[in-house]
Amino acid sequence: MRPASWTSRFAIRTRLVVLLLTLAVPFLVYVALSARRQIDLEQVEAGQRMLGMARLTAARLDDHIGDIHQLLGVLRAVAGATTADAARNDAILGSLTPTLPPHINNLAVWSADGANVGSLHPALRDLAIDVRKRAFFQRAMGGAEIAVEAPARAQLNGQLVGIFAMPIRRDGHVVGVVTASTLLEPLQKLLLPEEALPPGAVITVSDASGVVLARSIDPEHWIGRNLLQRGGVADSLRRREGIRDGPSADGIERIAGFTTSERAPWLVYVGVPTQVALAGVRKRLYETLGAGTLLLAVGLALATRIGGRIASPLRQLGDDAAALERGDLTHRSRVAEGGEIGLLAATVNRMADALQERTALLESSRERLSLALEGSGLALFDWDIATDRIYLSAGAAVLRGAEPREATGRTPAELREHLHPDDDAVLDAALRSAVRGDTPRFLAEFRIRNVHGDWIWMQGRGRVVERDADGRALRLAGTLADITERRAADERLRHLAEFDALTGLPNRALFLDRLEQAMARANRRCVPIGLLFLDIDRFKGVNDSLGHAAGDALLMAFAEMLRGSVRTSDTVARLGGDEFTVILEDLHGLADAQRLAATLVENARRTVVPIGDQQIAMSTSIGIAMQRLGEADRAALLQRADTALYEAKRRGRDGHASAGDAASTTHG
Repeated sequence: MRPASWTSRFAIRTRLVVLLLTLAVPFLVYVALSARRQIDLEQVEAGQRMLGMARLTAARLDDHIGDIHQLLGVLRAVAGATTADAARNDAILGSLTPTLPPHINNLAVWSADGANVGSLHPALRDLAIDVRKRAFFQRAMGGAEIAVEAPARAQLNGQLVGIFAMPIRRDGHVVGVVTASTLLEPLQKLLLPEEALPPGAVITVSDASGVVLARSIDPEHWIGRNLLQRGGVADSLRRREGIRDGPSADGIERIAGFTTSERAPWLVYVGVPTQVALAGVRKRLYETLGAGTLLLAVGLALATRIGGRIASPLRQLGDDAAALERGDLTHRSRVAEGGEIGLLAATVNRMADALQERTALLESSRERLSLALEGSGLALFDWDIATDRIYLSAGAAVLRGAEPREATGRTPAELREHLHPDDDAVLDAALRSAVRGDTPRFLAEFRIRNVHGDWIWMQGRGRVVERDADGRALRLAGTLADITERRAADERLRHLAEFDALTGLPNRALFLDRLEQAMARANRRCVPIGLLFLDIDRFKGVNDSLGHAAGDALLMAFAEMLRGSVRTSDTVARLGGDEFTVILEDLHGLADAQRLAATLVENARRTVVPIGDQQIAMSTSIGIAMQRLGEADRAALLQRADTALYEAKRRGRDGHASAGDAASTTHG
């Protein structure tokens, strides 16, 4: 073997190996990054699952506490708060004993000075108990609707309990307190959901100070312990709801979701070990990397063998192609080998002939088109699909606020650096559709960043101007135009058509459209929506007596109150006059809608609107209607909400009523 031949063969072999590595290594890196992204996505999904489980557990806790709240509400209405009432109170409490759930440890009534004036266990009065220093008593006497202290140790039997307290009011004054102590042990049943938890998953309930009230794993060891300095509990209590990963209180790395109960300041934490959550995706990652590495080794071996069989004619063809790439279109290959290499040489020469002719025609066409477009405000683009290079006329630079200058040989990837990320898919779909021939022309509107850093809207129009014998697109040409002002005008018209000019809320047309979409989503998910129908009590009187300006101020203040009181996922709209609506999605039931309605009634009472030298108080009446299973008739749902609104007004305004349930009307 001649030295020159050996050197040539070795160089080609090396290049083939490098080429294979150049192609394979990025692919393996891409696979690894994709797997890493999959791990991240799996971690996020695991966190969302745990947050959903935490919310479900919190809802169960709220139901549990709600039963206690209802019991205390009945008790404070009938109990007396003086020493003279002790015997009667004992009798009332004793009569409740057969109907009480087993987790009620004791019910008691306390006077304002801390004396026990009623108990399921009268022996409690024989103990030296000073409840005046207890947190639950102080908060209840301070007017808190319900106060909670847990965990606490029961005086009679020493068991761990949670104490719920509610003030007794007479003539607007707090005269005593009723309490219910409940065993904490039954809370454990709430932490055993019907849904199977992954191995090692834990559910923990702690109070506002970080003390554990219940735990699904090893509860005897954890109940009563303070976790405030462990596992991010302090941060979770401050945030109230969220997802986090890291070591939990027992030192195990977990992906967790946490939320806070609505009826008590208790934190519900649900966590799954990170190793368990990510075991499957990590296994797939290792398998993919192993298979990729094996394939790379096989490819390297094949590339080395094939490289040894390629001789210098291929190198010469590479040099010929390089000359053409440098723009020397007069260059022709002199390779005279037979077989496939000779055919390749002839093809290279034919390609050079065609490229030289096409380039001359293209330059001539561009010059004529540039003259025609000059002064029109349009720019020309010409995408050579075969070489993936784009020509832009000088007008394209002007549209971006730059000096007029043609751009040649640019790649789509370079131009996409100026493209708005949200419009990448739109532009790509329009180009692909035109290239495939699905549409006769290319048409797309997208944003690009100009030289000043601002986003401007562009419209691209064009068509495929050249295809090969098999119908594959070779060139796509067209124009670019700045349509920023037109888009802004369209957006202003759309806003005027869909939003109320005074309050900025969605108007009736947009509300009806969103209501229809929300009802359709609810039917797909089998989770009904709620609809609130509101108006401002005695609005007409304010409007007539103080003028339309005062009425407008009242409407704007009411709208702002609504926006600040609902969730971001809810839709607030103004139908006209003083009529407003709220669409509520993702509810557990009517009780959720009633709680929000009560909040809105209370917030309206607190809203005072300064008009001139007057302070105008506000109140609202609300009608509530829930979508029925499978219901799609928005008019029927609106009618029920409207009927409920009139029921609320009939009951005296300043409250809410539910459709079909006149007894649910609530007044302040």
